[in-house]
This record gives sequence, C-alpha cells and structure tokens, in this order.
Amino acid sequence: MISCTAGVVLVAASSFPRGLGSDNSSWPLTSRQHLLIQHMPKTGGTSFRKMIFQDAARRGKTLQAHYGPGFHDSPQFDAEHPAQVIMGHGVNFHTLSSPVASGHSVRYATMVRSPLAWALSLYLHFHPHVETHLDEKVVEYVQGFFTKCEGLVRSSNGTGCNSQLYAWYSGGATPAMPDKCESFASFFTHSSRLLLVNERYEESIWLLYQMLGWGSPPKLVHLNARPDAIYDQHVTLRTTSDIAAIIAESCLPDIYDAARERFEHVYRRARAYCTNREPCDLATSQLGLSLWTPLQGADRS
Repeated sequence: MISCTAGVVLVAASSFPRGLGSDNSSWPLTSRQHLLIQHMPKTGGTSFRKMIFQDAARRGKTLQAHYGPGFHDSPQFDAEHPAQVIMGHGVNFHTLSSPVASGHSVRYATMVRSPLAWALSLYLHFHPHVETHLDEKVVEYVQGFFTKCEGLVRSSNGTGCNSQLYAWYSGGATPAMPDKCESFASFFTHSSRLLLVNERYEESIWLLYQMLGWGSPPKLVHLNARPDAIYDQHVTLRTTSDIAAIIAESCLPDIYDAARERFEHVYRRARAYCTNREPCDLATSQLGLSLWTPLQGADRS
C-alpha cells in the first residue's frame, strides 16, 4: 500500500517488489546493487563526493562519475556497465531506472538546501568578487533560472528545464496529481530516494552511513566552504526578499519542504531504531528497506 502525506511517499512493507526481501537482504551494495547520488550544486556535494568515494573505494566498490566529459578523476559513467556507486550532476531519477536492468537494484540519494541560500551560494560561486550593482545582478540571475526551466514555474505550462535548476527538476515530474508542485514534491520524495539536508549535514551523513551499513562516518570535512560574511557584506536584505519572492513563484519551496519532512521522518525512525543497538543493522533490516526502498529491475526471462 502507498500513502501520500504532504507530498511524502511512504511505502508499506507489503508493497515491496516480488523477491525484494531475499534479493536485497545483502545490502549494502553487491555487484548488482547501485547507489546513485545526485550531486545538487552548492549543497556540500564536493565534500560529500570525496568522503563517499574514498569510503566506497576502501570497501572495494566500483565508482563512476556522471558529470560530463573530462570532469573529475573517477571513471566516467558507462550505462552498459554501471558502477556500484555513481555520483554526478547528470544523475537523476531516471538514471538506470527506465527501466532498471533485470536482476539489478537501485537506490538514490540527494542532498537539498534551502532554495534561497542555494540560489545565493550558486551566484556567489560564479561571481565571487565584489561587483557594482551586485543586488540587481543577483536578482536578474535568479530570474533567469526560470526562463530556462519553465517546468518548475507554478503558473507555466512549459515542461522544459536546461538550467542549474535541473537538479531540482530531477528528470521531470509525473502527472500523477492535478497540482504541478504537489506532483513534483511527490516525485522528488519517492521512497527509493534518500533525502539529505545541507542544514542538517552531520545528521544527514550519519543517516546515509547507517542506511548503507557502513558504520560510523569519518570526521566531516568541508571543501569549497565560503565564509558567511560574504553574504552579510554583499547581499542586502531587500535583495534576499526579492529573490525569495521569485522562488515562491516556483515549485522549489514545495520540493524543499517535502524533502525536509521526509528527511525528518526517516532520520527520527532511524535514530530510534539504532538506539541501544551495536552494531546497528539498519541497512539489512526490514525497517531500513521500507524507509529507503531499492527499485528492482523486472525479470525478463
């Protein structure tokens, strides 16, 4: 049975695909089980990638990056021979899931961030130096997001998206619900996706490691960190208010709110389960599989 509450999809154990209990009881990650991490820009993903790839390699897992030609040192994405751990801006909900290859299982993870903080960070990443008329340029920059990604605008009939918002678009919303933003939120928070939250970074990494059965995460590092003062010094309150108003006309707040709600739900249950359990077997437990359900490839034999 599948129930939807505030855009969050919760899947009961009885709704698992046939054979899930036996075929996937060996999580974490055999050769036919894949972890796909969508790297949303400016959510701590560079630090995230370094940590996950190092730990995965130490555990003998195969790695691929799906960023585009010449990006990063990891072997580039090969759809014919997908690695166990795949991460990149090019990873979305349809990567390896349309359809999932027979006998394979796929799980997704995405880290989200407050849309306002995300938009400001993205602009300052590309424009790190003090400029004249900065406030006007920031607002114009954010407005430009939605001319290239009509699919995320509440009032638009457009469905395309080819801008930095593609990570939020995540491969496109399903037309399952009459409300566009509700449909996006439900699509984004599907139970096969583990939602992590930048503002809860430490708890998010703990949750991912428990869900993978990797034990305690290493000491967290923050690469590409930008001092908070840059926001205080260069962006006015009026500008942040104008940007927030632009973002409010899109589905980003709905997606973020639903993602945070799903994270809180999963994190709360995971913490309760792992309390007084050593080691915590969340990765192979029925609860863990219900909270983060692998998508199972159909048997075509």
